[in-house]
Amino acid sequence: MTEAERVLNLLIHDVRTPLGVAHGYLRLIREQRLTTPDDRDRALASTQQALGRISRLCEEASGFLAEPTGAAPVRASIAPLLERVAAQLGEHGVTITRPDIAGTLTMTVGAGVDRLAEAVSTVLRAMARNAPDGVRVEISDAELRFITAAESRGGQFDPWRGHGLAVPLACRLIASIGGRVGDAAGAPAIAFPVEMAPE
Repeated sequence: MTEAERVLNLLIHDVRTPLGVAHGYLRLIREQRLTTPDDRDRALASTQQALGRISRLCEEASGFLAEPTGAAPVRASIAPLLERVAAQLGEHGVTITRPDIAGTLTMTVGAGVDRLAEAVSTVLRAMARNAPDGVRVEISDAELRFITAAESRGGQFDPWRGHGLAVPLACRLIASIGGRVGDAAGAPAIAFPVEMAPE
């Protein structure tokens, strides 16, 4: 399938469940089958959550239509990226182990560190679902690698399976600045080329 076909297929698949939830609760409210105020409030809250999920899916799908900005790629120290990724993973209970990093190592961060950090942490959270030991960071062979601390199960990591549209969209952003999502030493990983800053 082309990327557009994958996006449409996944969008249709993922919209069905929250749409069914919203439809079901609204039918119960319309038919006045929820007799207590608490039941009606719960039904309305669940309907609102389902519609919010549909809205997020549409927003993610529209991200695939965004054209590249054409701006020159920005290079920056890798330290701020590592700190932001670690903070975002920590908020979701994913541990990260990282070595001391030389402040002179730089990489392309595309449109900005914050956006890239969010993309990296989105993919790492999906990769680390079956990795109780979290994520480790390595630097070797002029590459910065985020590696999940578990062997991949069932083959290579597939961003299109079971992760919604946010993960493939994040992978697209990572690839757009020269990063790659794949395996390293038999574990799902993200890698970026790095280099020393000029003196």
